[in-house]
Amino acid sequence: MAQKDMLGYSRETKAGRKVLASSDYAVISVGSDPLNLVQSVNASFGHQVISKFESGSSDLFWQTGQSQGKIDFGRLVGMGGFLDQLKEAFGNACGKLVKLNVDLSGASSCSVGVSPKKSKLTFDGAIPENYSFNWSAGGLDINEGGSIRVSSLIVT
Repeated sequence: MAQKDMLGYSRETKAGRKVLASSDYAVISVGSDPLNLVQSVNASFGHQVISKFESGSSDLFWQTGQSQGKIDFGRLVGMGGFLDQLKEAFGNACGKLVKLNVDLSGASSCSVGVSPKKSKLTFDGAIPENYSFNWSAGGLDINEGGSIRVSSLIVT
């Protein structure tokens, strides 16, 4: 039996335990170019679901709509200036659609010799919805971010 720690818990390290993938491995790219200095990503994908009822019956029917998604991201502003790496991909207000990829190809600085399975999310038909910027007088970082709408999600 393992010795108890100060809070009364005992922890045993067992061979074969699974290690979780770290955000150190997650790389986001716009087109084929990795997006640098990313601090956060929140992606969602779904479709509208509406309930329908029949007159004179308690039967419930589901009607589904078209799928769509949204990616919100935040990153540090680098020496390339505001929206560096994004101007070329999303600089066309007339609706240039691009592809965004999130994959586990990065390298963890604390790797225990096990890398996560090479997995990839491909968001296609991406178009920017808005951009945001924030900083404070007492802080050192200048942050930018945005919301990007997507038309499809493929998991490989």
